[in-house]
Amino acid sequence: IQPIRSAIFVLLCLTVFSGCGDGDRSKKAGDLSADTLGADSGPSATEQAFELISSVPENEASRALAGLSNEVHVLRTEGGVPHIYATNRHDLGITLGFLIAQDRYFVMDLQRRLGLGNLSELLGDTALSNDQEARGVGHRLVSQRLYENISPELLDYLEGVTKGINHYIARVADGSLPAPSELDVAAPLLGAENPSDLMETWDVQDLAAMVAVVMYETNYETGDVSRD
Repeated sequence: IQPIRSAIFVLLCLTVFSGCGDGDRSKKAGDLSADTLGADSGPSATEQAFELISSVPENEASRALAGLSNEVHVLRTEGGVPHIYATNRHDLGITLGFLIAQDRYFVMDLQRRLGLGNLSELLGDTALSNDQEARGVGHRLVSQRLYENISPELLDYLEGVTKGINHYIARVADGSLPAPSELDVAAPLLGAENPSDLMETWDVQDLAAMVAVVMYETNYETGDVSRD
């Protein structure tokens, strides 16, 4: 990943291509196409975009993430908001997973545990009532159905996201990246020798569990879960 930081937001407006954009939905999901204007029209939109991005001075070290097929650029604007530029969805997913885990791992972990009904595995008896409620209202049912109905294209992307999250966890475990500050505080209170001992690897069903929590808050907090 090539991390780049700039306060010049206009750069984003000038770039025609963004890895997070919808793109042409008629094309194969995932990869960028060649320049649709033809060979004689000059550099493609993708080439122009990466040329603009590359012109921004780097102020963070580049990282090597396992699984990336091409170079990915990350540009952070005001407030440290990351904008990811990738050439395919899988690389986009890996980079997003790594960045969001680096910025928000503790909140993500609480949300997925709530969705799976195992928050008490981390917090003990204090969270037991939360797990009972989550299981009673069907968080696991919803997360399982979400997981079972993921399309192949979306699955490839989400598997990339989990690879990025797990890469961050591995870097915390080997000491090359700092642990989440919340886990630095929580580790001794929860009887863990190292903060990384409280971090478990992720899979796609964990992401589905996070979505189930959001759906619970916005869709099916009351009533028949399976019918809703």
